[in-house]
This record gives sequence, C-alpha cells and structure tokens, in this order.
Amino acid sequence: MNMLKISLLAPILLSLSINVFAWESIEDAKITEFIQFNTGIDRDYSIAKFEQDGGAFIRCHVSYEEKEFTSLILSLYMSGKSATVHCYNEELDIGGIKSYKLHRVIAK
Repeated sequence: MNMLKISLLAPILLSLSINVFAWESIEDAKITEFIQFNTGIDRDYSIAKFEQDGGAFIRCHVSYEEKEFTSLILSLYMSGKSATVHCYNEELDIGGIKSYKLHRVIAK
C-alpha cells in the first residue's frame, strides 16, 4: 500500500521541482541601437535594441564579461544582418533603460 502512495506522489513532487523559463523573443530583427554602459557600481553592460521592420522591438543586455556575446552583437550591428533572439523574461533597469538578459542569438 505504501508503494502505491509513493508512486502517486512522485509525479507531483517532480513537477514541483522543475524550473520553468519563459522567454522574451523576436525573429528576423536587426540591431538599431547599441549602447555600452558603465554602471559604476558592479558591472558594465552592452545593450542592444533588436527591431523588426514593422517596429516591434526588444532590448537585451550582456555583461562585458560575456565577450563572445558582445562580439557577436557588435558584428551583427556593424553588418546590418538580422537575427532571432531569445532573452530571459526578467527585466533589468540599467541606467533607466529596461532590458532583458540575452540568452541565445541565431544569426541569419
């Protein structure tokens, strides 16, 4: 009888321990703004505004410590190429500019 109770509770307990992430994303967007920001407190950030032709946009940030992301963002900005972008859904205010932490970039 105890095994039956455990087998019924196991799926419930497992579902409670799984982290669920929601994403902010945009497809086929070009970088129309690039800002390098020194917070003066702890970290320096790069903020990019990814914008679609229709005007929809998302602002994403990376810390300077993430050199690969910063280089990729600069390359996309300078070349004018588009990308699909996924950011974490927690918004951060950096010097009055709200943005999401960059998670993934798929360059086109």
